[in-house]
Amino acid sequence: MLWFVAALTFAAAPEAGAELPHVDCSQGPTTTLRLGIDARSLPRHDGSDPRSELELVDAAGKRLSLHSVWGRARCLSYLPTRGAHLVSIEAEVGVIVPVVSLVLVADDSRLLVTRLSKEDTQALALVVDALSARVALVGSRRQGPYRLFVLDLLVDTLRELGDAPAPPPVGQVVRGKWTWGSEDVGRVVELEPAVLHFEGHELRATYGKDSSKRRATSRKTRTWRLD
Repeated sequence: MLWFVAALTFAAAPEAGAELPHVDCSQGPTTTLRLGIDARSLPRHDGSDPRSELELVDAAGKRLSLHSVWGRARCLSYLPTRGAHLVSIEAEVGVIVPVVSLVLVADDSRLLVTRLSKEDTQALALVVDALSARVALVGSRRQGPYRLFVLDLLVDTLRELGDAPAPPPVGQVVRGKWTWGSEDVGRVVELEPAVLHFEGHELRATYGKDSSKRRATSRKTRTWRLD
């Protein structure tokens, strides 16, 4: 996935007249990030990867920057301690569609690629703590097993913590393996706060004998101090 770092670094703004319609997706004290997605872009693999545009405007609506990237962009949060908007980029990798990069669109107009893609890591679940500028994620680094990580966006470090909580249930039994990265769990999902959440300077995750049908009622909690 190192191709994605290059794609972000060298992506050029579209030619005049070819821009997409943009909608507000993230609000900061002095800037707003606006998102446009072109589903008709030239396909990658089966055509699920569109081109996305990230337009940064000031309080008066004046454009400060326009960045074009491949993949489906999603605005996650404004990070006040970082002075930047956090954006995830999803793209097809084999039969799954994970987050392949987390980028920052800074108030000074820079597009910053984070440690996630620099360490060839893809993610299928994210939990953002905007105040501390941290992201807990279930990810696979260098095509290894899916594990629990925390990404510190103030210093751009990716720390592996341990076993990942199980994927959220879908209320029924599936024929395949109910594991991260399988065909049944191959897209980005939202983990319940009771399973993974930040609490002050700590990250807490719960584990049990979960299945695709339901969460176990008996659970064990693990806590990591992040400072």
